[in-house]
Amino acid sequence: MTTRDERTQAAGGAITGFVHAQINVSDLERSIEFYEKLGFEVISKGIIKDPQIFASLGLAAGRLAGAFLRIPGRSTKVTPMLDMIQFLDPLPIGSPYPSLNHLGINRLCFQVDDIEAAKEALVARGVEMVGPVAEIVTKPKGMRSKVLCFRDPDGTVLEYAQVGVQH
Repeated sequence: MTTRDERTQAAGGAITGFVHAQINVSDLERSIEFYEKLGFEVISKGIIKDPQIFASLGLAAGRLAGAFLRIPGRSTKVTPMLDMIQFLDPLPIGSPYPSLNHLGINRLCFQVDDIEAAKEALVARGVEMVGPVAEIVTKPKGMRSKVLCFRDPDGTVLEYAQVGVQH
């Protein structure tokens, strides 16, 4: 078993937090509206065309519209943010993974207090469900949770989890 210091040294530095997850979208304004209805708030928004940013992404140049969103009332120092990007140049290509057994990041999960109420709100807005609410038990401690997967306007799979469900 390696120690934290050994892992940190092997990795070239310690991970001290989770900053953001990025979602490529086809229509930034439509996606912002959708995610605001899930409870997120926009903390910054703008057009990005800095060549250094595109170079860091492996692109020669480009232009994109982007927005950072967070859960209201939470500090960005302790709560990961959503980073939504609409590529304007080059234009977006492809589509989200058609199934969850595709390699790569396949969904983002958000915690909710009442999964049934959250599902009702999604259904009332016509949001596409991936499947029904499921109860899961995590091992070895046997903690029960309920989960629900659904799609955003571009088809990206999102998940709600009600953690620590009592019987």
